[in-house]
Amino acid sequence: MGKKGFDENLIVQIAIAVTNIEEVAKKLADVFQVEVPKIYDGEELGNQEIYKGEPSKYYTKTCYFNMGQLDIELIQPTADIMESKTAAADFLKDIGGNGIQHISFNVKNIDEKVSYLQEKGLELIQRTEVPKSNIRAAFLKFNEIGAYIELLEGCTKPE
Repeated sequence: MGKKGFDENLIVQIAIAVTNIEEVAKKLADVFQVEVPKIYDGEELGNQEIYKGEPSKYYTKTCYFNMGQLDIELIQPTADIMESKTAAADFLKDIGGNGIQHISFNVKNIDEKVSYLQEKGLELIQRTEVPKSNIRAAFLKFNEIGAYIELLEGCTKPE
């Protein structure tokens, strides 16, 4: 593993789970005086979701605000949050509304890092693969900080 838990411990995203991505994206764009970014649909990207060890038919929409050294990602379940089986829906149900859902780290050898975090007591909630963008992601619940850790292998956002 080297000296640090996640290679260089480089944070690349702060993600906010939301119930209305279009509304929040518009507000953020207004506040920061930037364009509203493209909103991606996980189903349209061909994402392959594994939720709590089982294949899932549920997806999320995402958009990314480039804020220099890291991105602010907005993430919204595409199905009703009470039905959706996604890490984002779980988070929205747990806290009762929008909030910082995860902190993302770029990693090499994601499977090794997932095992490392599980050994540290974090619970693996969801894995996602985006074949069109060569992204592999894993979401692990970190109860002590009230958010998830997302590990990203590959690029940081869809192309």
